[in-house]
Amino acid sequence: MLFWRNVIQMGVRPAMSLLLQDRLRFANRLGLIIAGVGIILSIVYLSLGRSHVQTLLVMASFGLAVPFLNGVGAHYLTRVLLSLAPALTVTVFDIALKSSKPQNLEIVSYITPRFVVLSSMMLPLVLFVYRERWLRNVLVLLIVLLAFNLDSVYRFAGVHFTQIRPDLVSSARVYGLQTINYAIVTVILLATTSFILYTNRKNELRNDEILLEAQATNLRLQESETKLKEALELMQESKQEIERNSYVSSGLAHFLKLLRQEKDFEKLSQLILGNLASYLHIQQGALYWIQEKNEDVFLHLKAT
Repeated sequence: MLFWRNVIQMGVRPAMSLLLQDRLRFANRLGLIIAGVGIILSIVYLSLGRSHVQTLLVMASFGLAVPFLNGVGAHYLTRVLLSLAPALTVTVFDIALKSSKPQNLEIVSYITPRFVVLSSMMLPLVLFVYRERWLRNVLVLLIVLLAFNLDSVYRFAGVHFTQIRPDLVSSARVYGLQTINYAIVTVILLATTSFILYTNRKNELRNDEILLEAQATNLRLQESETKLKEALELMQESKQEIERNSYVSSGLAHFLKLLRQEKDFEKLSQLILGNLASYLHIQQGALYWIQEKNEDVFLHLKAT
Protein backbone atom coordinates (compact mmCIF):
# COMPACT_ATOMS: atom_id res chain seq x y z
CA MET A 1 0.00 0.00 0.00
CA LEU A 2 2.87 2.39 0.77
CA PHE A 3 4.40 1.70 -2.65
CA TRP A 4 1.03 2.34 -4.33
CA ARG A 5 0.61 5.67 -2.49
CA ASN A 6 4.14 6.73 -3.42
CA VAL A 7 3.48 5.94 -7.10
CA ILE A 8 0.18 7.85 -7.04
CA GLN A 9 1.95 10.87 -5.51
CA MET A 10 4.71 11.02 -8.15
CA GLY A 11 4.93 14.47 -9.70
CA VAL A 12 2.71 16.10 -7.07
CA ARG A 13 4.34 19.21 -5.59
CA PRO A 14 3.14 21.17 -2.53
CA ALA A 15 3.45 24.42 -4.51
CA MET A 16 0.84 23.22 -7.04
CA SER A 17 -2.82 24.07 -6.66
CA LEU A 18 -4.93 21.41 -4.97
CA LEU A 19 -6.96 20.91 -8.16
CA LEU A 20 -3.83 20.27 -10.23
CA GLN A 21 -2.55 17.87 -7.58
CA ASP A 22 -5.80 15.90 -7.88
CA ARG A 23 -5.42 15.79 -11.70
CA LEU A 24 -1.90 14.40 -11.41
CA ARG A 25 -2.98 11.74 -8.93
CA PHE A 26 -5.81 10.78 -11.29
CA ALA A 27 -3.35 10.67 -14.21
CA ASN A 28 -1.06 8.33 -12.27
CA ARG A 29 -3.96 6.04 -11.37
CA LEU A 30 -5.24 6.10 -14.95
CA GLY A 31 -1.78 5.23 -16.27
CA LEU A 32 -1.59 2.19 -14.00
CA ILE A 33 -5.10 1.13 -15.01
CA ILE A 34 -4.21 1.45 -18.70
CA ALA A 35 -1.07 -0.61 -18.07
CA GLY A 36 -3.11 -3.31 -16.33
CA VAL A 37 -5.72 -3.42 -19.09
CA GLY A 38 -3.02 -3.60 -21.77
CA ILE A 39 -1.24 -6.46 -20.02
CA ILE A 40 -4.46 -8.44 -19.43
CA LEU A 41 -5.66 -8.00 -23.01
CA SER A 42 -2.23 -9.01 -24.35
CA ILE A 43 -2.33 -12.20 -22.28
CA VAL A 44 -5.89 -12.96 -23.40
CA TYR A 45 -5.11 -12.41 -27.09
CA LEU A 46 -1.93 -14.46 -26.91
CA SER A 47 -3.77 -17.30 -25.15
CA LEU A 48 -6.34 -17.27 -27.97
CA GLY A 49 -3.54 -17.61 -30.50
CA ARG A 50 -4.00 -14.14 -31.92
CA SER A 51 -1.20 -11.82 -32.90
CA HIS A 52 -1.06 -8.03 -33.27
CA VAL A 53 -0.62 -7.44 -29.54
CA GLN A 54 2.22 -4.97 -30.13
CA THR A 55 -0.17 -2.03 -29.81
CA LEU A 56 -1.48 -3.35 -26.49
CA LEU A 57 2.05 -3.84 -25.18
CA VAL A 58 2.97 -0.29 -26.19
CA MET A 59 -0.14 0.95 -24.39
CA ALA A 60 0.82 -1.02 -21.26
CA SER A 61 4.37 0.34 -21.37
CA PHE A 62 3.11 3.88 -21.70
CA GLY A 63 0.74 3.38 -18.77
CA LEU A 64 3.62 2.23 -16.58
CA ALA A 65 5.71 5.22 -17.67
CA VAL A 66 3.04 7.80 -16.77
CA PRO A 67 3.96 8.16 -13.04
CA PHE A 68 7.64 8.46 -13.88
CA LEU A 69 6.98 11.12 -16.54
CA ASN A 70 4.95 13.05 -14.00
CA GLY A 71 7.77 12.56 -11.50
CA VAL A 72 10.24 14.41 -13.76
CA GLY A 73 7.80 17.29 -14.28
CA ALA A 74 6.41 16.38 -17.73
CA HIS A 75 2.81 16.39 -16.51
CA TYR A 76 1.50 18.48 -19.42
CA LEU A 77 2.90 16.01 -21.94
CA THR A 78 1.70 13.06 -19.88
CA ARG A 79 -1.87 14.30 -19.68
CA VAL A 80 -1.96 15.12 -23.38
CA LEU A 81 -0.78 11.60 -24.25
CA LEU A 82 -3.19 10.08 -21.75
CA SER A 83 -6.05 11.97 -23.37
CA LEU A 84 -5.18 10.69 -26.84
CA ALA A 85 -3.85 7.22 -25.96
CA PRO A 86 -7.19 5.31 -25.78
CA ALA A 87 -8.51 6.74 -29.06
CA LEU A 88 -5.22 6.13 -30.90
CA THR A 89 -4.76 2.68 -29.39
CA VAL A 90 -8.28 1.59 -30.38
CA THR A 91 -7.78 2.94 -33.90
CA VAL A 92 -4.39 1.29 -34.48
CA PHE A 93 -5.42 -1.99 -32.88
CA ASP A 94 -8.68 -2.04 -34.83
CA ILE A 95 -6.85 -1.50 -38.14
CA ALA A 96 -4.46 -4.34 -37.27
CA LEU A 97 -7.36 -6.70 -36.53
CA LYS A 98 -9.21 -5.75 -39.70
CA SER A 99 -6.13 -6.31 -41.84
CA SER A 100 -5.42 -9.72 -40.29
CA LYS A 101 -8.87 -11.35 -40.52
CA PRO A 102 -11.14 -9.41 -42.88
CA GLN A 103 -13.36 -12.46 -43.43
CA ASN A 104 -14.67 -12.19 -39.85
CA LEU A 105 -15.75 -8.58 -40.20
CA GLU A 106 -19.32 -7.37 -39.94
CA ILE A 107 -20.67 -3.86 -40.34
CA VAL A 108 -20.82 -3.53 -36.54
CA SER A 109 -17.03 -3.91 -36.52
CA TYR A 110 -16.92 -0.42 -38.05
CA ILE A 111 -19.51 1.03 -35.69
CA THR A 112 -18.24 -0.06 -32.26
CA PRO A 113 -14.72 1.47 -32.51
CA ARG A 114 -16.16 4.87 -33.29
CA PHE A 115 -18.27 4.86 -30.14
CA VAL A 116 -15.22 3.83 -28.13
CA VAL A 117 -13.18 6.66 -29.63
CA LEU A 118 -16.01 9.12 -28.98
CA SER A 119 -16.29 8.09 -25.35
CA SER A 120 -12.58 8.81 -24.83
CA MET A 121 -13.33 12.52 -25.30
CA MET A 122 -14.21 12.53 -21.60
CA LEU A 123 -10.57 12.05 -20.61
CA PRO A 124 -9.23 15.55 -21.39
CA LEU A 125 -12.31 16.98 -19.70
CA VAL A 126 -11.24 15.45 -16.38
CA LEU A 127 -7.45 15.57 -16.80
CA PHE A 128 -7.19 19.35 -17.20
CA VAL A 129 -8.27 22.15 -14.87
CA TYR A 130 -10.27 25.17 -16.01
CA ARG A 131 -7.17 27.33 -16.48
CA GLU A 132 -5.93 24.79 -19.05
CA ARG A 133 -9.22 24.84 -20.99
CA TRP A 134 -7.61 25.86 -24.30
CA LEU A 135 -5.52 22.69 -24.35
CA ARG A 136 -8.47 20.62 -23.12
CA ASN A 137 -10.73 21.94 -25.88
CA VAL A 138 -8.13 21.24 -28.56
CA LEU A 139 -7.79 17.64 -27.42
CA VAL A 140 -11.57 17.14 -27.32
CA LEU A 141 -11.80 18.53 -30.85
CA LEU A 142 -9.04 16.20 -32.09
CA ILE A 143 -10.77 13.14 -30.65
CA VAL A 144 -14.14 14.13 -32.12
CA LEU A 145 -12.53 14.73 -35.52
CA LEU A 146 -10.86 11.32 -35.36
CA ALA A 147 -14.17 9.64 -34.49
CA PHE A 148 -16.01 11.29 -37.37
CA ASN A 149 -13.19 10.59 -39.83
CA LEU A 150 -12.52 6.96 -39.04
CA ASP A 151 -13.79 6.01 -42.49
CA SER A 152 -11.04 8.13 -44.06
CA VAL A 153 -8.50 6.50 -41.76
CA TYR A 154 -9.78 3.04 -42.72
CA ARG A 155 -9.58 3.91 -46.41
CA PHE A 156 -6.05 5.25 -46.01
CA ALA A 157 -5.05 2.03 -44.22
CA GLY A 158 -6.82 -0.07 -46.86
CA VAL A 159 -9.20 -1.77 -44.43
CA HIS A 160 -12.48 -0.03 -45.22
CA PHE A 161 -15.32 -2.52 -45.78
CA THR A 162 -15.76 -1.25 -49.32
CA GLN A 163 -12.16 -2.30 -49.97
CA ILE A 164 -11.92 -5.66 -48.21
CA ARG A 165 -15.58 -6.79 -47.82
CA PRO A 166 -17.57 -5.73 -50.88
CA ASP A 167 -20.43 -7.93 -49.69
CA LEU A 168 -21.00 -5.49 -46.84
CA VAL A 169 -21.69 -2.60 -49.21
CA SER A 170 -25.39 -3.43 -49.00
CA SER A 171 -25.20 -2.40 -45.33
CA ALA A 172 -23.72 0.97 -46.21
CA ARG A 173 -27.07 2.74 -45.81
CA VAL A 174 -27.50 1.39 -42.26
CA TYR A 175 -23.88 2.26 -41.55
CA GLY A 176 -24.40 5.80 -42.81
CA LEU A 177 -27.36 6.28 -40.48
CA GLN A 178 -25.02 5.73 -37.55
CA THR A 179 -23.52 9.16 -38.18
CA ILE A 180 -26.71 10.64 -36.72
CA ASN A 181 -26.23 8.47 -33.64
CA TYR A 182 -22.62 9.60 -33.34
CA ALA A 183 -23.73 13.22 -33.50
CA ILE A 184 -26.43 12.66 -30.89
CA VAL A 185 -24.00 10.91 -28.54
CA THR A 186 -21.45 13.69 -29.04
CA VAL A 187 -24.02 16.39 -28.26
CA ILE A 188 -25.21 14.53 -25.16
CA LEU A 189 -21.65 14.05 -23.91
CA LEU A 190 -20.71 17.65 -24.54
CA ALA A 191 -23.92 19.00 -23.00
CA THR A 192 -23.54 16.85 -19.91
CA THR A 193 -19.88 17.60 -19.44
CA SER A 194 -20.42 21.31 -20.10
CA PHE A 195 -22.71 21.49 -17.10
CA ILE A 196 -20.20 19.54 -15.03
CA LEU A 197 -17.35 21.78 -16.20
CA TYR A 198 -19.40 24.89 -15.41
CA THR A 199 -20.02 23.58 -11.90
CA ASN A 200 -16.36 22.67 -11.52
CA ARG A 201 -15.36 26.13 -12.67
CA LYS A 202 -17.51 27.74 -10.01
CA ASN A 203 -16.05 25.36 -7.43
CA GLU A 204 -12.52 26.17 -8.59
CA LEU A 205 -13.16 29.90 -8.33
CA ARG A 206 -14.69 29.44 -4.90
CA ASN A 207 -11.74 27.30 -3.83
CA ASP A 208 -9.37 30.01 -5.04
CA GLU A 209 -11.26 32.61 -3.01
CA ILE A 210 -11.15 30.40 0.08
CA LEU A 211 -7.44 29.77 -0.46
CA LEU A 212 -6.72 33.50 -0.80
CA GLU A 213 -8.74 34.22 2.34
CA ALA A 214 -6.87 31.47 4.19
CA GLN A 215 -3.53 32.86 3.02
CA ALA A 216 -4.51 36.38 4.11
CA THR A 217 -5.67 35.06 7.49
CA ASN A 218 -2.47 33.08 7.86
CA LEU A 219 -0.43 36.20 7.05
CA ARG A 220 -2.35 38.21 9.65
CA LEU A 221 -1.80 35.47 12.23
CA GLN A 222 1.91 35.42 11.44
CA GLU A 223 2.10 39.20 11.87
CA SER A 224 0.18 38.95 15.16
CA GLU A 225 2.49 36.15 16.30
CA THR A 226 5.55 38.26 15.45
CA LYS A 227 4.17 41.25 17.34
CA LEU A 228 3.28 39.04 20.29
CA LYS A 229 6.81 37.59 20.37
CA GLU A 230 8.29 41.10 20.26
CA ALA A 231 6.00 42.19 23.10
CA LEU A 232 6.97 39.14 25.15
CA GLU A 233 10.66 39.82 24.53
CA LEU A 234 10.20 43.43 25.66
CA MET A 235 8.36 42.25 28.76
CA GLN A 236 11.13 39.78 29.50
CA GLU A 237 13.79 42.47 29.10
CA SER A 238 11.79 44.82 31.34
CA LYS A 239 11.40 42.08 33.92
CA GLN A 240 15.12 41.37 33.90
CA GLU A 241 15.91 45.09 34.20
CA ILE A 242 13.51 45.41 37.13
CA GLU A 243 15.06 42.35 38.79
CA ARG A 244 18.57 43.80 38.33
CA ASN A 245 17.52 47.17 39.78
CA SER A 246 15.77 45.46 42.64
CA TYR A 247 18.84 43.31 43.33
CA VAL A 248 21.13 46.36 43.39
CA SER A 249 18.74 48.47 45.47
CA SER A 250 18.17 45.77 48.08
CA GLY A 251 21.94 45.17 48.31
CA LEU A 252 22.69 48.85 48.81
CA ALA A 253 20.00 49.14 51.43
CA HIS A 254 21.33 46.08 53.28
CA PHE A 255 24.94 47.28 53.39
CA LEU A 256 23.94 50.81 54.41
CA LYS A 257 22.09 49.26 57.31
CA LEU A 258 25.24 47.35 58.30
CA LEU A 259 27.29 50.55 58.20
CA ARG A 260 24.85 52.24 60.54
CA GLN A 261 24.69 49.33 62.99
CA GLU A 262 28.39 48.56 63.51
CA LYS A 263 30.91 51.22 64.58
CA ASP A 264 33.92 49.02 65.23
CA PHE A 265 36.02 49.02 62.05
CA GLU A 266 37.50 45.52 62.52
CA LYS A 267 34.13 43.93 63.17
CA LEU A 268 32.55 45.98 60.38
CA SER A 269 35.16 44.73 57.88
CA GLN A 270 34.46 41.08 58.72
CA LEU A 271 30.71 41.71 58.74
CA ILE A 272 30.75 43.44 55.33
CA LEU A 273 32.93 40.73 53.72
CA GLY A 274 30.76 37.94 55.11
CA ASN A 275 27.56 39.52 53.87
CA LEU A 276 29.14 40.41 50.52
CA ALA A 277 30.24 36.80 49.97
CA SER A 278 26.73 35.60 50.75
CA TYR A 279 25.15 38.31 48.59
CA LEU A 280 27.36 37.60 45.55
CA HIS A 281 27.42 33.80 46.09
CA ILE A 282 31.22 33.60 46.20
CA GLN A 283 33.31 31.00 48.05
CA GLN A 284 36.40 33.01 49.01
CA GLY A 285 37.23 36.66 49.53
CA ALA A 286 39.49 39.14 51.30
CA LEU A 287 39.11 42.75 52.33
CA TYR A 288 42.15 45.07 52.37
CA TRP A 289 42.56 48.54 53.79
CA ILE A 290 44.79 50.93 51.80
CA GLN A 291 47.08 53.10 53.89
CA GLU A 292 49.49 55.70 52.50
CA LYS A 293 52.57 56.72 54.45
CA ASN A 294 54.77 59.34 52.87
CA GLU A 295 55.03 58.12 49.29
CA ASP A 296 54.47 54.42 50.10
CA VAL A 297 51.20 52.59 49.91
CA PHE A 298 50.42 49.71 52.23
CA LEU A 299 47.65 47.11 52.08
CA HIS A 300 46.38 45.82 55.40
CA LEU A 301 44.35 42.63 55.45
CA LYS A 302 41.24 43.32 57.52
CA ALA A 303 38.95 40.34 56.80
CA THR A 304 38.97 36.97 55.00
